[in-house]
This record gives sequence, structure tokens and C-alpha cells, in this order.
Amino acid sequence: MEVRRAKEAAIRETFDWSSTRYYQALHALIARPAALAHDPLTVKRLQRLKAARTAEVRSSPGVRRLSGSEPSRAPFSDRWV
Repeated sequence: MEVRRAKEAAIRETFDWSSTRYYQALHALIARPAALAHDPLTVKRLQRLKAARTAEVRSSPGVRRLSGSEPSRAPFSDRWV
């Protein structure tokens, strides 16, 4: 828990964003082909971590999807990434 607080504080201090905004921008960034072309090892690692967390959450008890719909993606323009 202490590490999480320190990371959230560092995100706020560095970017002046909430951790939610930071992760939304990060996920939008790693979905871009230009990011993969720039640093494939880092982007692939972040994509694997994101996929593992998503799979873990979806397999957790109590998590259900409404009417079989896919989760929505937050719309981001290039100005955020």
C-alpha cells in the first residue's frame, strides 16, 4: 500500500494528473503503433502487464459484464500522449 501511495504522489508531482488520468493516457499511448516502433520492448512489456491485469480482474468473482458488451475505451486525442 505504501508503494502505491508513493507512486500516486510521484505521478501527481511529475504530471499534475490523477493516477487514473495517467493510466488512461499510458494505455492510450501503448496502443499506438508509433510507440511500438519507438520502444518495442517497453511497449510489449506494458501491454503484457495490462493484459495480465485485465484477465485477472475479469476472472475475479463478482465481476460481470453487462449484456455481453465490450468495455468502452476512453477517447483521447494526440494531445494527451
